[in-house]
Amino acid sequence: LPNARSLFIHLESELARSKRSGAELGLLVADLDNFKQLNDRFGHVEGNKLLRIFAAGLKACCREYDYPARMGGDEFVVVAPGLQQETAAELSRRIENLAIEAGQAIDKDVVLSVSVGRAFFLEDGNDAEHLLAEADRRMYAVKSEHHSALERGMASAGGLRS
Repeated sequence: LPNARSLFIHLESELARSKRSGAELGLLVADLDNFKQLNDRFGHVEGNKLLRIFAAGLKACCREYDYPARMGGDEFVVVAPGLQQETAAELSRRIENLAIEAGQAIDKDVVLSVSVGRAFFLEDGNDAEHLLAEADRRMYAVKSEHHSALERGMASAGGLRS
């Protein structure tokens, strides 16, 4: 996938097009949950393999004119021209399934999840900085929900100790 520098160049170009034409533009930020622990458990070779599997799946699940990129580490961004709220939710679900599949490809017992935040041109901002900040903020809110749910599940199973 393209890197962060290429992402910013492409995003600026898409924003300029959206400003000229009034076209919708969606931005998704996805961060793999607990990737560091998985990387520590299975090693960097398997961690890199997981990132490659996830990246290939991300590229495959996007439309041909979407622009998936790797922001860095285990964070990915999709620039999606014409993306609407309804289809953004479906794309988020597909990305969540990709994370599960990538984890299973490393080890059948691995349950990998991903947190996805979405932002939309004009509704959430009209420049790259504001759109990325809003998508990132929403992604961290989802990540917080995932951690809370995991902690509740561990507590109910007797896994958390004081």
